Amino acid sequence: MSQRKLMQISEEEYDQFINTQESNNFLNSIYAGKKLTIDGWHVEYVGLKEENNVVGAALLISRNIKVGNYFYAPRGFVIDFKNEELVKDFVTQLKAYLKSNKGVYLKIDPYVFYQVRDKDGVEKENAQKNDLVIALLKSLGFEHDGFTVGYDESRQCRWMSVLFLDGKTKEQALKEMNSQTRQNIKNTIKNGIKVRKLAYDELHILDEIVNATSERRGFSNLSLDYYQNEYKAFGEHACAYYAYLDLDDYYARIVSEREKEEETIRAADEVLKDNPHSKNSTSRKKTALQHLESLEKREQDYNELKKDFDHEVPLAASLFIMYGKEIIYLTSGSYDQYKRFKGPYALQWYMIQKAIDEGYSMYNFYGISGYFEKDQDGFGVFDFKRGFNAEIVELIGDFTLPISSTKLALYNALKKVKH
Repeated sequence: MSQRKLMQISEEEYDQFINTQESNNFLNSIYAGKKLTIDGWHVEYVGLKEENNVVGAALLISRNIKVGNYFYAPRGFVIDFKNEELVKDFVTQLKAYLKSNKGVYLKIDPYVFYQVRDKDGVEKENAQKNDLVIALLKSLGFEHDGFTVGYDESRQCRWMSVLFLDGKTKEQALKEMNSQTRQNIKNTIKNGIKVRKLAYDELHILDEIVNATSERRGFSNLSLDYYQNEYKAFGEHACAYYAYLDLDDYYARIVSEREKEEETIRAADEVLKDNPHSKNSTSRKKTALQHLESLEKREQDYNELKKDFDHEVPLAASLFIMYGKEIIYLTSGSYDQYKRFKGPYALQWYMIQKAIDEGYSMYNFYGISGYFEKDQDGFGVFDFKRGFNAEIVELIGDFTLPISSTKLALYNALKKVKH
């Protein structure tokens, strides 16, 4: 007979336990619990205890669906899935607990990798697929929703683009990116694109930029309330960053580069006076003149920008969560009219460097569609993230556990009538 007992536990006890576990995730953190409470969900923490120690836990949220209560454990249980007997005990007791609380069904989407594919989405040779956890959950009564692909706003993402950082230096990370991504990052450095964190009362900047992007691309966007609530709930773990062009610095760089090129031309002319056939000096002068022409165009660009902005040209903004062993890139936007300055690349490179400096194991570009061909849905997003040398992580997927088969059948019948 099991000596373990499932019970409600405190937020503090839950947090202390999950911080020691591999399967913890920002979506099953106490900060997510705070956010879900703000959003109107009933939130509770349950733990399986053995000799007064928590050995498995879950963040549970619920709402009434007329025939009973719907329960959801965001990113599944925080437990050692390799311990089948432990998982079985947890699920058995949890099902009884939910039944006593008028549960109709439970949804989970565990933060458990099914497999890691290469950056192009191709399965690796001798890939280790996590079929055992799927089989275990099925044996305990869970129904697997399958290996879904595509975007679905009613679910958390099953496909993620992840840059693994263990043992990597910033120099190595940059070198492993594709040539175009690397060049775009170098251009942001050349133009002095700056990145800074947005304070709570500056989140409207993120909201405005994301709104402009969603209107341009025709997708639904989050609200200012959403970003503010993320800051309130996640505290220091939530951070929005903003990339911008500092016009004063931009102009100073133009002047400095122009002075260097003019000096190169003067030096070349001095040599050419005595040696008019010097190939080296002729070539240096030609290159410098081409650079001067380019700088003239940049100065014209500066003058046009100065008509609309005093000091800063907003380029892009993103929202990130820094939790556990990863930094998660949640959402972002950029102004298309200033795409030549590559603001999104400045943001990503800034945060990748931050992740390496602060010892994170993963930089998670987060959701992609799971399609990898050029004409398929979501290819552009996947391709942007692939440029940073991010690999593809496929999670095991979504599962449903019927608690009351009779009530679940009634609920599904009512849904069909409604639609």
